Formats: sequence, structure tokens, C-alpha cells
Amino acid sequence: MLSDLLRSLMKTVSSSKVNILHCIAQDMTSAEKGENQLVDGFAVAENMRDKYPDAFKLLATTLVDWSDVGVDDSFTFNKVYRAPVFCQDITGQLIRINYSQPQRDSYFPGPLETVQDWYDALKLFCTMLYSEEYLVRLKLKPGDILIFDNRRVVHGRSGFGGGRHVEGAYIDWDEINSRLRVLEFGI
Repeated sequence: MLSDLLRSLMKTVSSSKVNILHCIAQDMTSAEKGENQLVDGFAVAENMRDKYPDAFKLLATTLVDWSDVGVDDSFTFNKVYRAPVFCQDITGQLIRINYSQPQRDSYFPGPLETVQDWYDALKLFCTMLYSEEYLVRLKLKPGDILIFDNRRVVHGRSGFGGGRHVEGAYIDWDEINSRLRVLEFGI
């Protein structure tokens, strides 16, 4: 069974992070339970740009509110980020995918005449995300570490029984790129 795919840290402006998942414990008795599901969101978006340019344009130009409201360890928060599903730089290169159904606001801020077309485009994107053509399944074993670009990869996991313990962390791309430059130039 597939989980709800999503991209982490949707509610933050600065989510240029690498996601790190360290498997501490995992019930290995079932091959399907507890597997990570990964999709290269850029590959799906580029395929849409080629085959369905109107749908791509709607998802790249319509602003959407992504929000997270709640309490965590007695800290109250109300985070909102407004951006399209596909974010591009000034040259049209993809720089970020925004996708998390639980954090997509129910309010549609676009013009009324684009609502149906936008939802049709989002449905197409979702269908492509969940297709076997793009979906990679990987069951971590204790000690395994999964590292991926959180701006690019949409991820989820299958349901699990028994024990599973995964610790997560993030590293900013700024820190990684800085370290690479230090190593390259011998600073």
C-alpha cells in the first residue's frame, strides 16, 4: 500500500535542505511493510513540461498556501508559505517542488476560472507521482542511512507493524556547498 507522498518542511520559506533518515530499528519480517517510497519530483515535473505544458504552467504559476498549525512540546506555531507547486529560477530551471496534501490549504487563491484546470493539473501530477515509472521503494535495514535532496524528492513510507525507529535530520545546502568549496580550494 502506498502512503501519502509529500515533501518535508513545506511550511518554511527556507527549505533548501538535505533530508537524512537513519534507521535505528526495523521489523524485517515483512518485505513491504515500513519501506520508504521516493519519487524524483523534478523528473515528473519535466515530463509534464514536455508532454502537458499547459498543466505544467498552471502548477508553476499559481500560488498556493502551504501551512502547518499546532503545538509541539508546548510551543505554539502557525507557519504559512505561499508558492506554486513547481518553483523555477529566472531561467526556468526547477529549483523546488512543493507538494504535501496535508499541508496544502483548502483555500484556492487563484482566479475562479482556473480552479478546475488547476485541480486537473494537480491530479495529473499526483497520478504521475504514484506511477511505477517514477516510484522507488527502499526498505531500510538497521544502520542504513537514506540521504536525499528535500527540494527535489517527494517521499513517503508504507505502513508498518512491529518495531520501527527512524531518526531524521536536515542539513542546509549552504553548509554542504560551503564545505565542498573549502575542499575544492584547499582553504
